[in-house]
Amino acid sequence: MGDVMKPRVAGVALVLFSSLARAADPNLLPNGDFGTGNQIAGWTLYGAGSISWSTDDAAGGTNSGSMQADTLANIFLTASESACFAVTPGAPYVYGGQSKVIVGSPNISFKCFAVSTTNCTLPGNFVNLPLLTMSNGSSWAAPSSVGGVLPNDAQSVNCILEVDGGNSAASARADNLFFNSAMPTTAVQLQEFDIE
Repeated sequence: MGDVMKPRVAGVALVLFSSLARAADPNLLPNGDFGTGNQIAGWTLYGAGSISWSTDDAAGGTNSGSMQADTLANIFLTASESACFAVTPGAPYVYGGQSKVIVGSPNISFKCFAVSTTNCTLPGNFVNLPLLTMSNGSSWAAPSSVGGVLPNDAQSVNCILEVDGGNSAASARADNLFFNSAMPTTAVQLQEFDIE
């Protein structure tokens, strides 16, 4: 008798993609709610002026707060840069948040950048995502947002909140900043095995 043929099942690589509605996509932006535990951890002053944590929470919560950015009279722009975070290439995204003016009449904007490297560094393709001009009122505004589709080579994103006081000192606060998109996925390699 000859050898008995054993069927083989070959392994395949699976990439799992979320089929949930975009509204259910998680917030990938680290510490955009400025809770009391983390305050402004993960956010770095970019340029002149200062950033600080405030107990003023957009939703009036007692266990959360907001980030305050203060410009200087002779330097018009203060910016705060988020920590880098991983994204899924080619995935839809929505980002935004809430803002409030404390002093002056600054322009407040929130912008994100997609990068083709895993740690937001160059060299690599660097793509400006659409700029979001936020409310410049003296009370917390409803969240504003902008969206689109990430470039097919995007591996990571970081975001910047800018407060532009013109030629005057100004202060503004931001809260509930978010970048909603599909969670980054990894391939799963199934092993080949014999069926007897």
